[in-house]
This record gives sequence, structure tokens and C-alpha cells, in this order.
Amino acid sequence: MFLTAGEIIPKVSGLSWDEFIAQRFFAPLGMDRSSTTLAALLAADNVATPHGLDGEAIVPIPHDSVDSMAPAGAINSSARDMAQWLLLQTGDGSFGGAQLVDGAVIAETRKPHNLQQVDPRNQKLNPWTHFSAYALGWGLADYRGRLLVSHGG
Repeated sequence: MFLTAGEIIPKVSGLSWDEFIAQRFFAPLGMDRSSTTLAALLAADNVATPHGLDGEAIVPIPHDSVDSMAPAGAINSSARDMAQWLLLQTGDGSFGGAQLVDGAVIAETRKPHNLQQVDPRNQKLNPWTHFSAYALGWGLADYRGRLLVSHGG
């Protein structure tokens, strides 16, 4: 579904998905250490390197190129830039006094679309969790009676 959205954006906006994200989100949010392509990530300085196991040794591994599935998960960002994104989210689409995204759209992204089983391992770790679901890009669960909105990656 995110790949489909990535194909619709150029048709509606006249911009590539990369340009749209840069103009509509990165620039207004001051996310100057964020990018949507592997080439841009590799051209940046002070970038974390992924690591993996080779036997029992932890070794650096090359970044994967996910450019072909960019709308489904190709944003590279810094902790500071992600904090800007979180401010937009917790501000219901508002940032720095400007409404960048309609609050109703933000709310729609937090509605459960696919229920997920709370598996026994997670139930043991989090006995206060009674539901788990996937929304539009967000993981949803309850935490001690409150809605928990999260995203890994």
C-alpha cells in the first residue's frame, strides 16, 4: 500500500516521491540530515554503519539499497531529525505554528487496520498489553490503559 502511495504522489503532485518528501516534510521540519536514497546516505558524513554477525564476530556490513521500495521504508534520518518528525506527530500535524498535515489525516494513520495477536512472549514481558494492531505505518498497543503508538526501524 505504501508503494502504491509512492506511485500516486508523482501523478497528483508532479514531483517524484523523493522530491515530494523533501519539499513537504524535510524542508519545513528542518530535517537537513534526512534522505530517501542510498546514494544520498552514502554521500553524507557521520553516518552509522550497519553491523552483523560473521560466526561470533560482529562485523560491518554494507547498507542495503531499498530505493526501489522507497515509500515503504527508505527514509534515512538522524536522531535530531526524527525528533522533528515526532514533534509533527504529537502536534497533530502542526509544526512551528504551521499546519503541515491535517490533524484528521494524522488521526487516520493511528486507526487499527490489521489486528495482531499478542503472542505469549510479549504477554509475559508486558502483562498489561491486551491488544496489538498495525495502523498506517504505526504499531498500536495498549500500555497500562493508554494507547501506545510506535514504529521500529
